[in-house]
Amino acid sequence: MSAIVAIYDAIEAMAPTHKAGVTVPCRDLDEYIETGVKSGDMPLRILMLPDSSTFDFTTLGTHAQTTWTLLDRFFYKPVAQGEGIRKAAFHLRAYMVSYIAAIRAGKAPTAQSGIQSATFTPRFDIEWPEGSGVKCFGVDTLLTIMEHITT
Repeated sequence: MSAIVAIYDAIEAMAPTHKAGVTVPCRDLDEYIETGVKSGDMPLRILMLPDSSTFDFTTLGTHAQTTWTLLDRFFYKPVAQGEGIRKAAFHLRAYMVSYIAAIRAGKAPTAQSGIQSATFTPRFDIEWPEGSGVKCFGVDTLLTIMEHITT
């Protein structure tokens, strides 16, 4: 049986920072679908499925291999607060470096899984919720996680 809930919980529990010692909390997507992210909530991370989510499942006898793709979206600060790209980019870079360190510290979310890849995309235009006109600085981290299942 898949341990995707435990994998999700382990990714959620990672503690990357965006500047010295300031941990970025991870929240449930359900809290923000309707209301959007408010500036007082930031910085924060939300785990979600990417727009073009992939799911692979391979089985051989009693062993199965599943590949999960998750999007870990970091909201740093609203663009309208006027910090500017140069200063925001410094914090986004610090966040990405910290996220890499967090992956290295606990590469396997569960005993049967591992993070295969993490692709970071700094964003200067995250609109949340879509169509709201509210744009934020942030980082999209696309995680590919391999899970081995013994049936």
